[in-house]
Amino acid sequence: MPWLCVQCSTENHNDERFCQSCGAKLPFVPPSSEVEVEKRRQFRVPREGELTAPLRHGLDSLLAGNLTVEVFCQRLHKAQENVPVVFHDILQELQDAASEVTEYGEGVQTALLDCQALFLSGLDEMARFGTTNDPFHLRFGWLLVEKGEEEYLRIARALKEDAQGDPFSAGQDIVGHLARRLHEGQITSQEYVATLNDFADSAEERLARARELLQDGVEAALSLESEGEACLKEANECHQRAAEELGRLILNLHTP
Repeated sequence: MPWLCVQCSTENHNDERFCQSCGAKLPFVPPSSEVEVEKRRQFRVPREGELTAPLRHGLDSLLAGNLTVEVFCQRLHKAQENVPVVFHDILQELQDAASEVTEYGEGVQTALLDCQALFLSGLDEMARFGTTNDPFHLRFGWLLVEKGEEEYLRIARALKEDAQGDPFSAGQDIVGHLARRLHEGQITSQEYVATLNDFADSAEERLARARELLQDGVEAALSLESEGEACLKEANECHQRAAEELGRLILNLHTP
């Protein structure tokens, strides 16, 4: 299948190993020797905060008054230009950690591009502070950047575990738990599918109830002018119940 260049977004044919537009190398090439597989085992998982440390330093300097908004925004724009380059390097570094299965490598590439999108969205959001002076943009932008790093670390750790021969050790939720049991022969494929379907049905019911409660709460809150503060109490109760439903769903997901 065609692949997209991470540097210029040009679509290239599957049999091409270099981008026909900018010459960049195909990010993932399946390992073809024991040496390459050994490189997968030696892949280094970055420390938490390693990717975001420069941005964190700049943000702290801004909040401490040691950096002007103008200079901070200039650094953000420079970071936006560098993010695709950094992730291109990450993709190349991870090519030795990618599985021999082509679809797996493609999945890793897609996931990392999603991480890149989170980083870029976060930087763009933080840059809005320069025109609005609203600290919300800094908080929300930083949240997106942190989420991007968090997802990247999860991918890197999963690849590390897989390279060490334990593909399910990173899965702490019901999916990872069931996949491990299936892999070890403790359950059949039919039991695996049935359990996941049961969980999906239960999750859908809880999500539907939470959605209804949230909507009821919003409608109650909209009645403030006509019905007074009593409607706010009703709205709060609805939203608390919605949060409980979502909490049970999360608990079920992480308590196999």
